[in-house]
Amino acid sequence: MSGFATIAAAWLAAMTLIPALLLFTAAGSLLVELQKSTIESAEIALRQNHYKILNITVVQPHLIQFYVENEGPYAHRAANFRYVDVIITYVRKTDGALRSVWLSYDPGRAKPEGWRIIAVYTNGFAGELLDHIDLVDGYSGIWNVRETIEVEAWLDDLIDGQYPVLVRFVGAEWVGG
Repeated sequence: MSGFATIAAAWLAAMTLIPALLLFTAAGSLLVELQKSTIESAEIALRQNHYKILNITVVQPHLIQFYVENEGPYAHRAANFRYVDVIITYVRKTDGALRSVWLSYDPGRAKPEGWRIIAVYTNGFAGELLDHIDLVDGYSGIWNVRETIEVEAWLDDLIDGQYPVLVRFVGAEWVGG
């Protein structure tokens, strides 16, 4: 191989490897930034969704009631309840099957399955001191920190009350406060 051919081959190899190295470095940097962003998003979601489920009761085979306390640090607009999922896991009365059902917010109880707020408590006392949630329309008002909402959830299936019922209250990121 002549000197010119060696130089040309070295130049060609360098021109192929340099972009590949740059691309690899950029991809690694992007991956690190993506991981940081994912961790920050998860931390924000954890900070924004602090609530506790209390006292789950099977009132009738198709109806349960439970309480959810807003532990803070943020108050939430009642209009954003439409973005909250309530997931009920129960044993079906008719055949003993374990079931999970997703329920959407339905303050007017127009759907065959859903959930709505039936009362609000402040520090254990019935009623609210600030920013009252309208229990009829269900979309106006504020769910303040340390307030507890009483929730009614209904299913078009029968719950066997001899077994525990699991309730998950999965809030959106409460966009807009």
